[in-house]
Amino acid sequence: DVASARAALLRRCDNTACANFSGSSEAGLKLTVCGSCKRVRYCGTACQRAHWKAGHKQECKPRG
Repeated sequence: DVASARAALLRRCDNTACANFSGSSEAGLKLTVCGSCKRVRYCGTACQRAHWKAGHKQECKPRG
């Protein structure tokens, strides 16, 4: 269905400098969310740390 296809296409690491091309497609990436804001997703700890240093630290607001 269209909704499933769209959701699969939107699965991506939110670190704009991410170079993780392992796997057959982005749809297969296992992503984790930011523990504070829950708004951004990462393919791994390295991307999460890099994105935090690159500016997510200033824009991250806890949900609640």
